[in-house]
Amino acid sequence: MPYTKEQRRLLRTKQEKIQVRTGVPLVSDLSEGVPVLRSTDSGVYQYVRHNSTLYKVKLDRASDASGVEKSSLSANGYMTFSNGIIMQWGTETNSGTTAITVTFPIPFPNSIFTAVCSTNRTSSGNSGFNHCNFNDTDSPITTMQIVVDAADGHWLAIGN
Repeated sequence: MPYTKEQRRLLRTKQEKIQVRTGVPLVSDLSEGVPVLRSTDSGVYQYVRHNSTLYKVKLDRASDASGVEKSSLSANGYMTFSNGIIMQWGTETNSGTTAITVTFPIPFPNSIFTAVCSTNRTSSGNSGFNHCNFNDTDSPITTMQIVVDAADGHWLAIGN
């Protein structure tokens, strides 16, 4: 079915640049049903007038393309993702056979899905008792216990 003359005109209409102005608009400043963007002290809002009433929606900042929302990229660091997943890692010194407490850089608000630890060594070890333990019933989860059997150990925990 061919397009009407009006449909062809609409298809050729160029998208205009959206302007973001500052301050809250007055109802009388807006055309019925035409949204405008405004920047205020508390964020960016989209305003629209409908039946002489002003409506607004706060626009949230989009996360970057990787989905990473926050991060601390250090020896003991973390990454939070837009889907709620948290990944944290760190390094601890030798604990022998005694468990040491690892405090996470940020708490896990809900649960830990998995946690692992290993030793950093230049030769094979004979003890083989690296392990970690966490209490998944705590809320939030802020610590876990690890045992590493060499000079240095590394841990990784993933949760939400």
